Amino acid sequence: MYVVRITRADIGARVMIRRRIPGPIPLSDVLGTLRSWSSRVLTVETAEGAAVQITEDDLVAARVIPARPPRRRSRDVAGTPMGEPASDTRTNTDPPNSGTIVRTLPVAEATISGMTQSVPPAATPAAPNEGARGR
Repeated sequence: MYVVRITRADIGARVMIRRRIPGPIPLSDVLGTLRSWSSRVLTVETAEGAAVQITEDDLVAARVIPARPPRRRSRDVAGTPMGEPASDTRTNTDPPNSGTIVRTLPVAEATISGMTQSVPPAATPAAPNEGARGR
């Protein structure tokens, strides 16, 4: 059961709206800031800045949701924030930073300390049963 839990008092709030749309998939969700609600039409501004207009008759479900969480800063392996030039000038022959995983053997040949099981070589297909050919 769907419930519309927003009112005109929620203008300026971040909302999630499920609405009816024409087509093979009859529902679509809109996430954004409720900018206006007049003449039975809601306007929601998405994160991309697009204004989406939804008629009250097309509302299926809606609710106010918490503000968007602050964006986390990405960091590369060396700890330098993304987008900034790295201070080191390592080449492929230099040893990696500590904590960096480097695979030097194909996975089928790699062993882990304490694990002795190896991957068997690929089997060749068996010859078909000679008696089955004449049937």
